[in-house]
Amino acid sequence: MAALWGLLVRWAPLLIVMGALLLQGGAWGRPRLRHAHRKWRCTKCPPGWGVLQACSAEADTVCEQCAAGRAYSPHHSFRSPCWLCSRCGGGLFEAHPCRPAADTVCDDCARAGVVPNDDFFRKCNVTLPPPLSFPANWLR
Repeated sequence: MAALWGLLVRWAPLLIVMGALLLQGGAWGRPRLRHAHRKWRCTKCPPGWGVLQACSAEADTVCEQCAAGRAYSPHHSFRSPCWLCSRCGGGLFEAHPCRPAADTVCDDCARAGVVPNDDFFRKCNVTLPPPLSFPANWLR
């Protein structure tokens, strides 16, 4: 019992501070999605969403979802629209396609240890090995 009491006394200040922050909606309560801009409280568009109309004295920020495979927005913003997805140039393949919250990730066709995908076989002039075939009497 004494050990439990000692533990509680030791951690009580931290627990009180964390509880107060949660009740106030502080750092752990919710993500910060508002920003003071020109004395206005502007909503930030979350990752995967871009600014369609910027915040003004009369209206809050208007956000639009980035089109999958065509545009992305990697961070919270009250200014940036969706950006066009990058395209992989010669000698590169699309290791990870563009998503609303992340740009395309390209990889080198000649790099050792590449994890092949459909785009690798399409762009890197590599053909799939033929399927294994066994003699018909092999299974007997």
